[in-house]
Amino acid sequence: MKKTILVILIFIFFVFKSHAEVINDIKVEGNKRISKETIVLFSGIKINQNINDTSLNEIIKNLYSTNFFENISVNFNNGVLIIKVSESAIIQTILFEGIKKQSLIDTLKENLNLKEKNSFADNIFKKDQELITNILRSNGYYFAEVNTKLKNNNNNTIDIIYNVELGDKAYIKSIKFIGDKKIKDRKLRDIIASKEDRFWKFISKNTNFNESLVNLDIRLLKNFYKSIGYYDVSIN
Repeated sequence: MKKTILVILIFIFFVFKSHAEVINDIKVEGNKRISKETIVLFSGIKINQNINDTSLNEIIKNLYSTNFFENISVNFNNGVLIIKVSESAIIQTILFEGIKKQSLIDTLKENLNLKEKNSFADNIFKKDQELITNILRSNGYYFAEVNTKLKNNNNNTIDIIYNVELGDKAYIKSIKFIGDKKIKDRKLRDIIASKEDRFWKFISKNTNFNESLVNLDIRLLKNFYKSIGYYDVSIN
């Protein structure tokens, strides 16, 4: 019985040794702007730390989460951890073509996740495209179309160009309430945020058609009806 236990312990020891080793040195290759020390810090790994396959995957995950790198590979051999990176391009300029109103351009730039002089990340870039469309719609440009172009420069920088066709603004011509509403339209119009377009309301943005505003209207109406006892109200 003792021999059996001893054999099992020896087997476990050698299996662990084959999958977890100690890091004696860390080398970083391919970096230009970002220092080795910074990359090692981002990796979450240290010299004299045990390492296995799970650790290697965690290093790659940690480095990709910074959005500073396009490609990352990690190898461990004879006590040396080698991290190879390809740095993401730096955003040199973000341009908006087709928009004359500077205040609208400023609003778009302020809300973008990607900024000038930051590293480019494709997944964030795609989110920004959707964000631009939503901001334009909230400003009344419901039919706006946004096309993008990436211009790669020689010094590993990139220009992002958004070509925007604003189209005509979409205004709310009329608001009607149908169904078993119980309440007069005038009262319901006072409750919602959206407003009908009238010449004396030229300052208000709430006369622009905006899906987010419509969703807010639905919540406001539901809360109102529930407050007066109609808990099963349905609004479409």
